[in-house]
Amino acid sequence: MQRITLIFTALLLLGTRGFALSAARDGAGVEFPEAKSWAGRSTVVMPSGLWHRYLTQADGDDTKLVHIESDDEGVSWSEPYAAARLPGKGWGGSAAILDRRGEIQMFITRGRTEGDGKGPAVGRFIDVWHIRSADARSKWEEPKRIFEGYTGAISQAIQMRNGRIVVPIGSWVGGRERAAPYGPSEVITYHSDDDGATFTQSAARLVSPVDDNYNGDKVGACEPAVVEFATGKLLLLMRTQAGYLYESTSTDGENWTTAVPSRFFASTGPPSLIRLRDDRVLLTWNSCAMPPKVDGQGVYGGRDALHAAISDSSGERWFGFREVYRDPTRNLEPPKRGDRGTAYPESMLMRDGRVAVISGQGGRRALMYIDPAWLMETASADDFSAGLEGWSVYKSFGPAERWWRNRTQGAELAAHPDAPTKKVLRIRKPDEKSADGATWNFPNGERGSLSVRLQLPAGSSGGSVGLIDCMYDPCDDQGEAATMVRIPVKIGAPVAGTTITADRWHTVKLDWDTASQSCAISVDGGTAEPVAFSNPTQNGLSYLRLRSLADTIDTSGMLIERVDVTVTNP
Repeated sequence: MQRITLIFTALLLLGTRGFALSAARDGAGVEFPEAKSWAGRSTVVMPSGLWHRYLTQADGDDTKLVHIESDDEGVSWSEPYAAARLPGKGWGGSAAILDRRGEIQMFITRGRTEGDGKGPAVGRFIDVWHIRSADARSKWEEPKRIFEGYTGAISQAIQMRNGRIVVPIGSWVGGRERAAPYGPSEVITYHSDDDGATFTQSAARLVSPVDDNYNGDKVGACEPAVVEFATGKLLLLMRTQAGYLYESTSTDGENWTTAVPSRFFASTGPPSLIRLRDDRVLLTWNSCAMPPKVDGQGVYGGRDALHAAISDSSGERWFGFREVYRDPTRNLEPPKRGDRGTAYPESMLMRDGRVAVISGQGGRRALMYIDPAWLMETASADDFSAGLEGWSVYKSFGPAERWWRNRTQGAELAAHPDAPTKKVLRIRKPDEKSADGATWNFPNGERGSLSVRLQLPAGSSGGSVGLIDCMYDPCDDQGEAATMVRIPVKIGAPVAGTTITADRWHTVKLDWDTASQSCAISVDGGTAEPVAFSNPTQNGLSYLRLRSLADTIDTSGMLIERVDVTVTNP
């Protein structure tokens, strides 16, 4: 296969060139290959391991369905060629599957307008069309429209083990306001029992609640993903603005349970689901909270980290909840317009059992390889010898205008007071902006033990050590209120019976157990003091939050030498 680097943006989008990729680097858990990245969800992995990718490209008054191949799992690609012609214009994003016959089934969005062309599902439409290959992918049938209306991104389709094809779609109800109780979008599904010759819409219309005070576009349930477990159960997860991915389950792909909050805390971004060869399922999504409004104005956010979790074969238990990709520009001033961050993942199985994920928006798209074994690890540590790669330390400041608010780096590395060749994390309040904060992700644990070695220099206003189960912006006060455990540390004040002394290193240890919803706090090996969780958690804890307690200028702050954690999931 002749291999080239595609340079036209119609096929491949330049990903994170010019930025230093940032991800968890514990061992070889996440690898970023030297490859350009792309958008969409139409990459199909053949039984040989060859990747086939299909996408649309305008060609005069018509559109080409373009096919490219990669034999090195996305690092380089073949020359493109037109697999088929699609009539007219307006063809957009797509999802693709390899069916049980070895043929390609594609579900492609196509825009159109009626009347004045205004209003989703009123004058402006994004339909879904279906096209499939024949004769070992050498021919293509005429496309057929299976959904007429307005949808967002097509995330995923699957073929069940019994042969039924299931396609979930977000369907906008024309004329319905972006407001409570459910917003304008609902999730519907189509299914086919004849390998895509015909499709039938299921009766279910899945919704999620919308809060009129939500910081974001109040759309409702949309952009769903679906997977089949070894038990035969189908899990459908959908993007919402309710603080969680909502879920519905089915045993046949036609009849669906009422949508309810899943266990997956989420900002408004879509998920990706993929079943591994051993029947476990890997989920990628943004386990992030949206920032609050500022003076009543909306603020873009909630996409600074992409997370991954892995299930058992039944889908009843989930592990990991780890950051796999952090926005490499998260500490910089954001662009004034457009989506950005780590959202919109697509997942592919690799030959060696890892999962390739392509994700990101606004010039941040990147290809990564995730090792499922890394998601099952039970220990992590950081002493800042690798810098701040594993941390988020940004802070927002200034007014919000048209969903934009400025950012800068807050917490920073400083020289170790006892070993100048080493670095420590310094968290303080050096100016009139909000007090510094920092977040660090570790493998989730229903039980666990985390220790923080810290020092409060003379003059420090103190800091806090908190544990939580999802990502909030480092300096978001909502994150402090949402923690399961939050321990203030101040000079001269006792913590678990030990008085904190200025200019001295202390080790604060937190041993938690979600079964009892409690945590035992100890300092420097002293007697442990039990503390009840302030908030419940379903998944175990997976985040450390550190924050300066200063209300006024504090240049001394809190120094962090290292953090260590071990977890168990009985």
